[in-house]
Amino acid sequence: MISIGMLIVVLPNLYQKFSGHQLSDFWSLSIMFTGITLEITGLIKMMQVRKRISGH
Repeated sequence: MISIGMLIVVLPNLYQKFSGHQLSDFWSLSIMFTGITLEITGLIKMMQVRKRISGH
């Protein structure tokens, strides 16, 4: 299963490979940070949903 956070981290790398353009350090860092943040919030939400389901 591919999550949104992983996609956000992977897409810029694919773009660089295919286009030959290099993203600046600032952009690659901020994109990675966004991806990781989404990844963590997604995991937390999934945990909460699982707790809610198993809590019945």
